[in-house]
Amino acid sequence: MPQFAAPRTIRPADLSTGAWLIATGLFKKIVIADNLSPMVDAVFAPAFPAAGGDVLIACYAFALQIYGDFAGYSDMARGLSQLLGIELNVNFRFPYAVTNPREFWRHWHISLSTWLRDYLYIPLGGNRRGERRTYVNLMAVMLLGGLWHGASWTFVGWGLYHGLLLAAFRSFGRYWDRLYRPLQGIGTFILASDDSDEISRWGEEVAPALREAVSAERGSTPAAPGCRGRAPSTCCVRRPRPRA
Repeated sequence: MPQFAAPRTIRPADLSTGAWLIATGLFKKIVIADNLSPMVDAVFAPAFPAAGGDVLIACYAFALQIYGDFAGYSDMARGLSQLLGIELNVNFRFPYAVTNPREFWRHWHISLSTWLRDYLYIPLGGNRRGERRTYVNLMAVMLLGGLWHGASWTFVGWGLYHGLLLAAFRSFGRYWDRLYRPLQGIGTFILASDDSDEISRWGEEVAPALREAVSAERGSTPAAPGCRGRAPSTCCVRRPRPRA
């Protein structure tokens, strides 16, 4: 980064801005994310007899939870850097306030989406090689972006979902733009929330429960990873979280 090599003078504005970013980041993490997490974990626990409404609310609560986590961490990192006189780019710019899927990716995890655009989408040809190749490029970039999050089918599903969402908006966006603007915002939030954050959650929470149920039906209980030879009551399974 050129800022590391250049002489730095820490100004009073850097200190106030840095403190504000740290405070807002802590608010997003502690007040929003950490308070939503217990409710979401409870609903998605395999033993929870969740009704459809509970699951729906938990899905949207989880979308807000991961925003609080990721945006909070980013704001705190920006604030700490600002205290040292180093200015980092905004990484989350109110992504749930946009009105279409394309704008969502210009506001959500901006460092990742910019990297995908500059180092994958544009080198593949972007939208300069015809309509069909543009759709192929969109799908390829989002699938690779899914694999960046983790080498599992849940994140392949994430990439497939967002690739199809961007392709659909490219094809039918002119009809979407005719909707009443608040409806565009609500629809974008619903579409952006019902992605592989939920797919990955399903893979981490629901799929193991289904496998356990199938095994129980067959009369055997599979050992969880790292638990072979141990009693089920003493085995604790750590569930990974997707990366920001």
